Amino acid sequence: MPPATMTETSARPASPSFSELIRFVHRQTQQQVRELAIHQREGRMVVTGRAATYYAKQLVTQAILTAAPAVRLVNEISVG
Repeated sequence: MPPATMTETSARPASPSFSELIRFVHRQTQQQVRELAIHQREGRMVVTGRAATYYAKQLVTQAILTAAPAVRLVNEISVG
């Protein structure tokens, strides 16, 4: 399977917007995270929401780091 990409075109800005990342994460996790939100705090990208499993939480981290590998990410998704 080919690696995940944000779009099929190569003309992309270096940093995807938060709304683009949210759509990308939902596609990569098959909508396993509820109330998904991404915002900036103290120079870091913070992702919040609710997931049923730790696996889904990890998928979010992988999806964001695939789309924006240079970000400083804090994953605050609650599991349960």
